[in-house]
Amino acid sequence: MSDETYTLKTEDSLLTYSAQAVVKVLDSLTVLAGASYSGTDYERESSDLGPASFDYNGEVSYRGGLTYEFLPGLNGYVSYSESFMPQRRRDVNGTPLKPLIGEQKEVGVKFAPPGGRSLFTAALFEITQSNKPEFDQTTPLGDAYKAVGEVRHRGAELEAIGRVADRWEVHAGYAYLDAEVTRNPEAPEMVGATITYLPKHTASIFTTYEVLEGFSVGVGARYVAAVNTTYDDSIKDLPAYTIVDATASYALRNWRFQLNVHNLFDEKYYINTYETVYYGNVIGEPANVSVSARYEF
Repeated sequence: MSDETYTLKTEDSLLTYSAQAVVKVLDSLTVLAGASYSGTDYERESSDLGPASFDYNGEVSYRGGLTYEFLPGLNGYVSYSESFMPQRRRDVNGTPLKPLIGEQKEVGVKFAPPGGRSLFTAALFEITQSNKPEFDQTTPLGDAYKAVGEVRHRGAELEAIGRVADRWEVHAGYAYLDAEVTRNPEAPEMVGATITYLPKHTASIFTTYEVLEGFSVGVGARYVAAVNTTYDDSIKDLPAYTIVDATASYALRNWRFQLNVHNLFDEKYYINTYETVYYGNVIGEPANVSVSARYEF
């Protein structure tokens, strides 16, 4: 066993300026425009790697959007935004990965029927990211990562929130995600591969009912589709799972007492919190109960 000790001291800073404006051009048309500037620098002292200093060029990011009211309560929108985020994860040399740069495009509709009892939304989106981190190996200085050249996420989201009746509320949602590698000069064979640890389908539904004045019960389910754990399918997927939760609450004056039951049927499922098979997968939370009391002043 080696007694050699490694030390690593880092210091990084991020400076951001931003501005945004929302202008109502017409009674039914609203325009959003904004920009931000971010710059970062990094210094390292290491007994093993030696000192180093990195000053990444600053980046200007833009965002904009249009919202149009077609009918009372029915709005359509389009949006575009850019992002620039320095990364704390480092490569095998102790150097931080290049900043994560993103671009998002989205189009959707929102409908709130007159009376304010419900809200329905639908959206299509595309997100492109450069320098997405991926676990590489473990080193004496900690885990090391490498950047995937460029990844793209395309998908759709549906959501419905509302009161079915005076005492009955429902919240339902569904999301579809198609995520793949679109560019990787260091590993061209990865292009077209599905990004790991991202489920293609997720869905949820939760409903609550007020049985008596102040006393409500609820039940719901969450579905997560299977996810792949490697780009080349050399290791089996994490299987899909469905979890059922339940709740009961009672409100009395300024007090609210609540009982939550998670994983009601004790479903056995697996998750990965490190986004790598190096550390393995873990079993999700078994059936458990929590009780809380809250007082509002």
